[in-house]
This record gives sequence, C-alpha cells and structure tokens, in this order.
Amino acid sequence: MMSDITAESQTESYKRKNIAFYHVKSGSIMDIVCVLLGKILASDKKSVIRVSHQDMLKTLDEALWNNTKDLFLPHALPDDDRADMHPIYCTTQMDNRNQSEFLLLLGDAPYHHDDDYERILLIFSQDNAKDMGYARNLWKALHQNNDLTYWIQNDSGRWEQKL
Repeated sequence: MMSDITAESQTESYKRKNIAFYHVKSGSIMDIVCVLLGKILASDKKSVIRVSHQDMLKTLDEALWNNTKDLFLPHALPDDDRADMHPIYCTTQMDNRNQSEFLLLLGDAPYHHDDDYERILLIFSQDNAKDMGYARNLWKALHQNNDLTYWIQNDSGRWEQKL
C-alpha cells in the first residue's frame, strides 16, 4: 500500500490535501473518534471512517453505538443498503458512499493518493508501534505536496499542534 503514497504517484494535476495527524498519547482512540465525529456532525458535515480490517470495523461499530460521550452518532456499515443516507460511513474499503467531506483513517488504515475529501484525519496511538511507523512513513511521503498538521496530546490530554 505504501506505493500509493509516494510523491511519484502524484501528478501535476494533483490537488493539495489538508491532512491532520492526531497522535494519541492517552485515552482510547475510539473515545477520541467519538468526540471528533460529534464536532464534525455539529458542523453539518459527513464522515467516512476507514479501518484496516473487519475486526476493527466491528469494534468501531460498537464504540459508536456505545460511546461514553452521550453522543448520538448515526452510522452505516458496508452491508447497509442505505449507507448513503447516513452522516457517518464506516468501512475497510476506499469508498465514499455517503459523499463525505471528512475522511478519518484509524491506525494503519490505508491512505490512497486519490482520496478526495475536504479534510483527512489520521488518528493513531503511540501504544501501537505498527501504527506509529505507518504514520511516520505517511508523513514523509506526503509532506512536500500537501498541507499537513501534527497534533499531539499534552500531559493533561489536551491537543497541541506541533507542526
């Protein structure tokens, strides 16, 4: 998958992307995803959440229904015939069935240079070496041709922009 993110794969007609990296130091990634989705929904925008495998998709589905933030996060999975009607679409694929403006990539979920969203968020935990390595490689591959920001949690759990 890394071949999809090399600078060589980006043509002259390439549109710069707004990509934010969220480095989770404490707490659950799923709790953070719920907070971000609440903010996105409050702005009347739609989201796709891409994960790397079916087990993670099931975990995500459960977390969105049972979130501890008391948010209603209506969402669809790939087997939902009406996924296009939901403001949040969860998938392992490269599809955007609900015409979302936001793409949330969890952990090592695949990024593709053709992803066309208003904003892309990569959310990864420092407790997972594989995800950290993926985020590092993705940053290196994308930094020259995109608008990247890097957010990290401070000791009190608040987000600080580092880059």
